[in-house]
Amino acid sequence: MGCSSATSGSGARLALRLDSDQTLEAKAKAKAKAKAKAKAKAKAPNRDNERA
Repeated sequence: MGCSSATSGSGARLALRLDSDQTLEAKAKAKAKAKAKAKAKAKAPNRDNERA
């Protein structure tokens, strides 16, 4: 068998690190999407106030 320069278990650590990065990225995207949605809602005319 060939020799590997990686230590035993490094693949699992790498997978966990990548999973963590993806989780952080997903949270950041969700936060940005919610912020954009709130901003769009704030810009939209409020129909309840127009009726008064």
